[in-house]
Amino acid sequence: MLLFLTVVSAVFLSGCDREEPGVGAGEWAASVCTALDPWRAEIDALTTRAQSAIGPDTTPEETKAELVTLLDGAAAASETARAEVEAAPTPSAEVEGGAAARETVLGYLASARDAYASAGDAMEGLDAGAEGFYDEVAAAMGELNTAYAAGPDLAGVTSVELGEAFAGEGACG
Repeated sequence: MLLFLTVVSAVFLSGCDREEPGVGAGEWAASVCTALDPWRAEIDALTTRAQSAIGPDTTPEETKAELVTLLDGAAAASETARAEVEAAPTPSAEVEGGAAARETVLGYLASARDAYASAGDAMEGLDAGAEGFYDEVAAAMGELNTAYAAGPDLAGVTSVELGEAFAGEGACG
C-alpha cells in the first residue's frame, strides 16, 4: 500500500511541476488577432445597425430598444473575444512581456464587456416616456465612454517582440 501511494504521489507531483511551454510571439499575436477581428466587426455591425435604425422619426421607445441591443450585443461580443483570448495558448516565458501583455489584453476585454453591460443596464432602466429621456441617454453613454477609457491601456504593452508580431498580423491591421 505504501508503494502504491508513493507511486501515485510521484506521478501527481511530477505533473504539477510542469508548466505549459507556451507559444512564440507570432503565434500568440495571431491567436489574439483571430479573437479581436470578429469582435471589432461585431461592434461595427451593431453600431451601424443602431445608427441606421435611429433617426428623426424614431420614437424614444425604439431608440431605447436599439441602444439596449447595441450595448448588450457589444458586451456579449467582448466576452466572447475575452474567452477566446483566455483559451488561446499563453505566450512562452521567452516572449518578453508576454504574460503581462496577455493579462492586459484580457483586462481590456473584461473592462470593455463590463462597461458595455453597465451602460446596457442603465439604458434598460431608463423611462423612454420621461421628459429628459435623451439627456439621460447622453449621460449613460458618457458613463460608458468614461468606463471604457478607464480600462487597461493597451499602449502599456511595450514589448518590441510583440509589437513586431502584431504588426505582421493582417487580422489586427
